[in-house]
Amino acid sequence: MSGPLAIAAVSAVLRDLLQTGMTAMQLADSLQGTLSGDVAVTVGAPDRVTTQGTGAGTQLNVFLYNVARNVGWANLGLPSRDTRGDRIDNPVLGLDLYYLLTAYGAQDYDAEVLLGGAMQVLHDTPGLDRDEIRAALGTGLNLPKNVQFCGLADQAESIRITPLPMSTEEIVRLWSAFQSNYRPSVAYLVTVLLLQSAKPARRALPVRGRNLYAVTFRQPRVDRIERADDPTGAITSDATVRVYGANLDAPTAQLLANGIDLSAGITSRGPNELLFTLQQPPGPQWPAGLYPGVAGLQLIVPQVMGTPPVAHTAVESNLLPFLLAPTIKAMKVGSSVRVTGDIAIGKDQRVNLLLNELGAPADRPPRGYTFGAPAGNGVTGNGVETTTIDIPIAGVAAGTYLARVQVDGVESPLGVDANGIYATPKVTL
Repeated sequence: MSGPLAIAAVSAVLRDLLQTGMTAMQLADSLQGTLSGDVAVTVGAPDRVTTQGTGAGTQLNVFLYNVARNVGWANLGLPSRDTRGDRIDNPVLGLDLYYLLTAYGAQDYDAEVLLGGAMQVLHDTPGLDRDEIRAALGTGLNLPKNVQFCGLADQAESIRITPLPMSTEEIVRLWSAFQSNYRPSVAYLVTVLLLQSAKPARRALPVRGRNLYAVTFRQPRVDRIERADDPTGAITSDATVRVYGANLDAPTAQLLANGIDLSAGITSRGPNELLFTLQQPPGPQWPAGLYPGVAGLQLIVPQVMGTPPVAHTAVESNLLPFLLAPTIKAMKVGSSVRVTGDIAIGKDQRVNLLLNELGAPADRPPRGYTFGAPAGNGVTGNGVETTTIDIPIAGVAAGTYLARVQVDGVESPLGVDANGIYATPKVTL
């Protein structure tokens, strides 16, 4: 591949191609102006071309006016880094170069003669082979240091030269940007130039062996999640959960909630129904890191592959959310209300205490209050969770209140009495 100096090398090769071709055609004898030698070919900007003096205004100028990324090579070699951020490859940067060939004539018809000759040279040479590039860069064209060693002749794809049609509007805008007087010009597309970094990259060892596996594709699907004993009830820590769907009976399928493995709690598997407990055996015990709030449930079927065998994720179901509700186990009233839950709450979760008055008189609506937990839910130091939160309250009228705790929008359930009226948990303030 070519190095970063290759753009300058392309300009130098074009200049040498035109210079050699014009000399071979002996066009200097057909010009009206007086020349002391061959036709001059330059690679400067049009506004820097000198047109004053005897013979000075008769020349060809090649100007690189635009560079664009080549579409065909745009995504080759990506990604260039692995999951650890290590460089694993140096992607190729493919470029299209846009050149403007301009003829300057000191006398009438000189510009036309030069432009016709230059276009004939480029038409006869639609591409540059490796030997032509090496020869052009080795002729001492007053090149910048190291340009001839840029690797242009060794890149994977050959360089092609194609005439580029330009509308009158494009020509006007281009020469207006040059802030120079218009001269007869023609545009060419030179493609494709391949640049590649020489930075070291980390490469994996070659594969020593291959294993082939034939796996029946049966993707599980999760359609509905509910409490097994009460489909309309809240899913709490003590609940048995029923999952409805399809292809749920794979014996090796893992059940994940927020990425936490709950497979040990599965009590029944069927093709369209699966039962599991949130409390995991033995114990039972609560899975670490699973907090109240919105949780995502998913089944993953691993496939053991490789030497030695290692489980890989082969098929996974859709991700379906469900609400995991907290439960109030105890409350203590002081300058704040200390709420103790059945499962831990994360320090970054949003927690509110909801109070609704019990036994309000008929002449007014029941009072209701909402109080937020302090920042971090009272967790200090290196802690990440807590089961007890002190929630400060103020301005609450004396009375008995139903209490709920809300974690990330999911509320703890209320108990009902024999008449089906909400009755617990309650607190007297």
